[in-house]
Amino acid sequence: MLKIAKPRLYWLILLCALTNLLHAQISVWTGTIDNDWHDTKNWSGDSLPALHDSVIVDAGTVVIDADVNIKSLVLLNSTHLTNNQILTLSGSLSDGVLVDASTMINNAKVEIPDVGDGDFEDRAIEVTNGGIFINMGSITIEEIDIYGIRIEAGADFTNAENASIRIKSRALVAIIVSNANTTFENNGSIDITLQNATGSIRGITAASVGLFTNHNLVTITSTQTGTNIRAITIANNGRYVNTGETEVISVSGNKGLHLSSVGSSFEVEDGIFQIQANDSNGIEMTDASELIVLADGDIHISGTIQDHYIDMATDAILDCEGELQFGN
Repeated sequence: MLKIAKPRLYWLILLCALTNLLHAQISVWTGTIDNDWHDTKNWSGDSLPALHDSVIVDAGTVVIDADVNIKSLVLLNSTHLTNNQILTLSGSLSDGVLVDASTMINNAKVEIPDVGDGDFEDRAIEVTNGGIFINMGSITIEEIDIYGIRIEAGADFTNAENASIRIKSRALVAIIVSNANTTFENNGSIDITLQNATGSIRGITAASVGLFTNHNLVTITSTQTGTNIRAITIANNGRYVNTGETEVISVSGNKGLHLSSVGSSFEVEDGIFQIQANDSNGIEMTDASELIVLADGDIHISGTIQDHYIDMATDAILDCEGELQFGN
């Protein structure tokens, strides 16, 4: 029996309407036989999901052991899905992958290509309501209009050691982590390119008590010019903790790092935070936000600075025991 949490009911109603409009189908997992995605008897209508199908897995354990190409994937009600091959999502008008109070483990590849009219207009990947996403392989997101990866409502995302995430984003935010008890932990590599935006654009945002932790490598490169570009934004008690290397390359026209509101903090506990500016400001701190550099940490801001290396409000806090380096 399909049980749908009320907060996501609107999504499924919209999905059904759009599916009919676009002549696609909804494939629903039944798990009648076992946990094998590729057994037709485990699906409604005894038919495997196809290229233009939106897939709903409402319960149980599912394993993908061969390449799969579908439109979108929804995991609900404590579902556990493991991907061991190439999972390609061809496009939807809402989430590409929605992990709602469920768990997804990617051991191979998740690919969300630039597919023209099928581009995700909302979120390529969303993890919510205590959901868990563990990436032990690679994730590639070519284009997105609002969020590339959104983690919220007590969910956790882990990018494991040797795993990779690559996002080419024209989005409002490439990666956002928000709400209490919500975390994004990077132990691998993340490569974000900001490009082709028509409005404001962000690389990584930690907001509303959300926590982003980098233990290895984060690279944000901007080919975008304009006046509302921020590689990293920390707001409303969000936190970014760095013990590895965070690089912001060629950010143009605005800010490498923007900190706003009381309790928001960017912490370099170890490793280095580098900003290579291209006619932009380095770091802006408003309200009582905090920039913390511990003894083993280093901040280096270079390139062409528009106005300030660091622009601080009077009540902002800079606590530095490590090194601050300005200039080439």
